[in-house]
Amino acid sequence: MEHILDDLNWTLEGFHKYVPLQSVTMETGVTHNNLTGKMKATVPGGVHYDLYRAGHIEHPYRDMNSLKAEWIENRWWVYRTVFHLPQFDSNWHKAEIIFKGLDYEAVILVNNHEVASSKGMFTWLVLDITEECIKGGSMSLTVVFKGIPDEMGQVGFTSRTSTQKSRFSYKWDFSTRLVNIGIWREIVFKAHEAVSLADVYCTTDYEVSGGTINISGVICGRKDSPLPCQICVSVNLDNKQILCRTFPAFGQGQFSECLVLKDPSLWYPNGIGSQPLYDIFIDLIYEDRIADNWTCKIGVRSLRYLKNDDAPSDSLPYTVAVNGNRMYIKGVNMVPLDHIYGNISVEHYEQMVLLAKNMNVNMIRIWGGGIFENEIFYDLCDRHGILIWQEFIQSSSGIDNIPAKNPAFLEELAENATQGIKEKRNHTALAIWCGGNELMDANNNPSNYTDMNIAMLRGLVEKYDPQRLFLPTSASGPSQNLSEEKGRSHDIHGWWEYLGNPEHYQRYYNSDSLLHSEFGTEGLSNIKTISKFISSEYLIPRDINDHVIWKHRGQWWDTYRRDQLMFGEITDMEHFQNASQWLQAEGLRFILEQNRSRKFRNSGSLIWQLNEPWPNITGTFLVDYCLEQKMAYYYAKKAYAPVHAILRYRKLDYAIGEIFDGELFLDSSDAARKMELSVVVQDCRGNTEWESTIEVEQVSCNATCKLPNLYFTITDKLSGLFFVTLISKFDGEINKNTYIFSTENSVPYAKASDLRCADIESQEIDRQILSDRRIVIQYKITNIGPFVALNVRAEEMTDCFWFFADTMFETIMPGDSVICTLTCTKKVPSGFMANSYDEESAPHFEFGSF
Repeated sequence: MEHILDDLNWTLEGFHKYVPLQSVTMETGVTHNNLTGKMKATVPGGVHYDLYRAGHIEHPYRDMNSLKAEWIENRWWVYRTVFHLPQFDSNWHKAEIIFKGLDYEAVILVNNHEVASSKGMFTWLVLDITEECIKGGSMSLTVVFKGIPDEMGQVGFTSRTSTQKSRFSYKWDFSTRLVNIGIWREIVFKAHEAVSLADVYCTTDYEVSGGTINISGVICGRKDSPLPCQICVSVNLDNKQILCRTFPAFGQGQFSECLVLKDPSLWYPNGIGSQPLYDIFIDLIYEDRIADNWTCKIGVRSLRYLKNDDAPSDSLPYTVAVNGNRMYIKGVNMVPLDHIYGNISVEHYEQMVLLAKNMNVNMIRIWGGGIFENEIFYDLCDRHGILIWQEFIQSSSGIDNIPAKNPAFLEELAENATQGIKEKRNHTALAIWCGGNELMDANNNPSNYTDMNIAMLRGLVEKYDPQRLFLPTSASGPSQNLSEEKGRSHDIHGWWEYLGNPEHYQRYYNSDSLLHSEFGTEGLSNIKTISKFISSEYLIPRDINDHVIWKHRGQWWDTYRRDQLMFGEITDMEHFQNASQWLQAEGLRFILEQNRSRKFRNSGSLIWQLNEPWPNITGTFLVDYCLEQKMAYYYAKKAYAPVHAILRYRKLDYAIGEIFDGELFLDSSDAARKMELSVVVQDCRGNTEWESTIEVEQVSCNATCKLPNLYFTITDKLSGLFFVTLISKFDGEINKNTYIFSTENSVPYAKASDLRCADIESQEIDRQILSDRRIVIQYKITNIGPFVALNVRAEEMTDCFWFFADTMFETIMPGDSVICTLTCTKKVPSGFMANSYDEESAPHFEFGSF
């Protein structure tokens, strides 16, 4: 029997260090007082959220308030509850309470007596309460957290790392210093009978002859003698039993079984196929009754890892093949969704995964400076077809990036890694394990398998999850960043900025990377989100280093001067937002398309980064803290589309009379099709100055096709901004991809300011209620003005709904229309996220342009 203990009514108190270990003062014999009073605690959760709810701290995400909360790290925090013990069943052999996430160093007391201690975020602490259950009644349960461990933020010495504590919360370029403390994952009660299941491992594979489900595990039992028992395995799909198998086993032993499915329903990544999940039920039968059981959902699929086309002989296999078909990685990097990661709601996780799915993402890298995410995240990725690249909890530090070798640290790392592997390995979506983020040797070359730390982790993966690829680190070298020397850019990182015109295009144009696992461009956050966390008097366009509050929220990612070099004077915050996000989107798209034009010589891209854990003013994220999407999200969505036309160019500005010279590519992820590609060149009034159509007789399945180069002359009719639109047509579908160029050399996008606030009209044409939380609305958006409408965006005005669109930030010519479908979900509370929650509201949208 096992169930989550979610109703224990925990309380929380704060004390000075060591005080909770002494019941009364030595001098007076008086019971020690707490510092905070007794508060209601959220479990799972974190101390900061409970202090805020109790009124002890100001909202730590507003203005500079996070600095005022740093005292919390230097106190000890005590959780207390009374556990009403279940009646001890005569069939029980042992009863336990399992703490799945104590963050970070804790002492456990039962009935005021210390019984256990814990150190680490991810290792489960198992508390034997058999004797207490036999006695019956109630027991007091106390968890004392000893503040936080001393650990480094982004800058420091990786070789001196001494904990498995998430380092991002000690200060990173996308976060402040706000270090979580508390019971951050669920607590489980489990009663064991004479025999019970442990370490169950379920994998699948597929060949043309059929699919297999491989199940293994351990049967634990009394130590006196092995007990005869049976394992019954049932496999269901869509609530129908597909097969059932029973076989003998013994307590104190291992078991394994291979189940064969002749014609399985195959699981595919997002954008390639569907994601059917089989229900696996395992019953452990002893003395004609079910003594224990285990369940999971799993997809039948094969995973293989291949070398790139034309790859150097010393390269690692970076291409993932699913069910025998190579998959081009359309990926993102994800950091924790919140500093206080125990308070993240299931709905918050679900919306983030749906945002990734909507963006055509098929892989998420869980970055090594963060956490092993909650199980619900991996469940959602299984359900929606998003493969996972999971890093162990290690990261670079700048001063040195050498994986730590301290014996005590390696022991803790091994313990946490083993727990993480066993916990996550049964997820279909899990594809890659990785030693950590940007780990290097003393010469700043990426770490390899010979490093003691990395070798240990590799051995653990080979022992506990041999089906998956283990990479030593990301980037895995031999060059850490994009190298001008050909053949050295295998798995690379960088860069993380839009480098300007034409420098940005020159940097990436001739890239020969095999895999680009981390890179990005920076842009301002959405004003709608910024204004919830920063007082209005500070919302003035400025250099980020000119004001302490701006510096506090994205100091590395200033775009103010960059944007003025491209657009001219920035006059207001909306202008700043739109210009900054435009350059982020433009710069990111170019890198993505450059990589994709070399498909399978390049295995894919993973953008830094999908999200942020607290509300920055600016940064490289695509989705801000409140789940509002930036322009770069939609440019990446197009670049990741199943069928996509690509234009490669070397700059944004062209002189009158100059020949425009661009390379054209067409890529299709699915079946080979006959296609038509039209190229249209227009001015700001929508006049077509040049057009051409290319008939493509056949695009090979899952391949990029090089088309004839694009040449046309820049005439004076294209003066100012001009637009090159690629229109691909296939099977009745039309995809458009618009590039914006300029004839202005000094300030290329200056003329965009003359086109601000275009005349657009929106008309709701359909509304469907899918559930009590989800609504889909379709709008027709028309440009009714005489000039082009740049980057048309939607804003949900009630602030009671999360949403995403099938298309947004479109450039619409005069007289043209775009159909936009918006999927809206009612918001629910999730930690410190500042949102409105009104069950009666209906979504309402307004549309605007640059």
